[in-house]
Amino acid sequence: MHSYTLSVYLILVLYYQRASCFNVKVDSDHPRYFMSMITKKTGRSGHRELPDDQPSSFFGYNMQFYKQDFGNVMTLLLGSPKHMNPRFPFTQLAGHGRTYNATNAIGDVSTCFIPKSLFTRKDVTMCSKRYPKSPFPGDGIGLSMSLDAEGNMVTCPYQRAMDCDSSRYYPGYCYRSSNAGKTWRPAKQNIEFDCPVNSVDIIFVLDGSQSIGTRNFRKVKDWVLDVAERFNVNTGGNRVGIIQYSHYFVGDDPDDQPFMRTEVALGEVRTHDELKKRLLTVRLQNYTTYTAHALNKTVKDFESYGRLKDPSTKAVMILLTDGLSKDKDFLAVSSQYVRSRGIQTFAVGVGEADLLELRTVATGDTRSDDRVYKVGNFADLSSIVDSLQRDIMRTGLEAASSQEHNKLSMAESGISTKITEVSGA
Repeated sequence: MHSYTLSVYLILVLYYQRASCFNVKVDSDHPRYFMSMITKKTGRSGHRELPDDQPSSFFGYNMQFYKQDFGNVMTLLLGSPKHMNPRFPFTQLAGHGRTYNATNAIGDVSTCFIPKSLFTRKDVTMCSKRYPKSPFPGDGIGLSMSLDAEGNMVTCPYQRAMDCDSSRYYPGYCYRSSNAGKTWRPAKQNIEFDCPVNSVDIIFVLDGSQSIGTRNFRKVKDWVLDVAERFNVNTGGNRVGIIQYSHYFVGDDPDDQPFMRTEVALGEVRTHDELKKRLLTVRLQNYTTYTAHALNKTVKDFESYGRLKDPSTKAVMILLTDGLSKDKDFLAVSSQYVRSRGIQTFAVGVGEADLLELRTVATGDTRSDDRVYKVGNFADLSSIVDSLQRDIMRTGLEAASSQEHNKLSMAESGISTKITEVSGA
């Protein structure tokens, strides 16, 4: 027979005396056991044991008592921080391949009903699962938890990791319950933590319509170089791309549109000098203005060449136009589509550019000028370079430049918990 460990069952040999509750008599020959659900009866004796192929769940690692308001009923809450998956309570070998990985253990909290006559029968399990919904692999729920006499409870999977590119952070996380674990909600004290943004991918989407004119288009290209220089593409961390658009042939293959053109793909140029040489070869298309379709093209370029799935890289689109779009009926939908992919959108209008369309592209709020720039002529584009850079840094890269952001990145908030009553709360 295996030697019994804490992970197999918790033997309640208690002397718990309280006027409003009950006294435990310890003169019985048959103490009551609360057994982990992963134990099984084995051999002729019928004793419950941990099977050889079942890793420990650390059942009973943490325990808290709770007296319910009715019937003098006492409840014991138990933590099992190494339970692989509480959705499969009777086994540790769940999931693909039926394997166990301690670092991915979700953990569990069980509530066990204690009758008044604690020592009447042996080997009785009266426990139910009380783990929070939507846990993360590796949470280890039940490792840290507290409970007060009113049933207010907190459990903190403080080991919850957040992977950010090549780095891993442990800001911590906690759940709260006001009914002894029946229902849970995220704690208000949880740290709002986003992966630090270390790099930026910027795609310039340039209106190539006839109204721009060749001379003004040279000013546009100079402006692109000026903005790109502020983000230092020479390091390889920040990258730029350029799309020129004008006409769209409705009904033709979206991938075969000669006037929806990627002039420079993201990451294609590695230095500012290379970008300057490439721009010298870009010629104005001199056609119409299908802005909505250009936005759809931009998403494809980010998906093909960008790093949309990399949380340490911010995706930014800067649209420049000087007039009304020919496909304005689709502009709101296409603009929302871009933003839904996690791409930060900026809109720059020159001359007769429509302000409502610029707002639609930038944020979708036609009453807000946030991330919208408007200049009277192409010569004035140089006047917005500094403010545009600041806006991109503020909305896209503020996490990387904020010291406060990273102070709690390894806080493991919730490593120790205690519930106290606040006067007047």
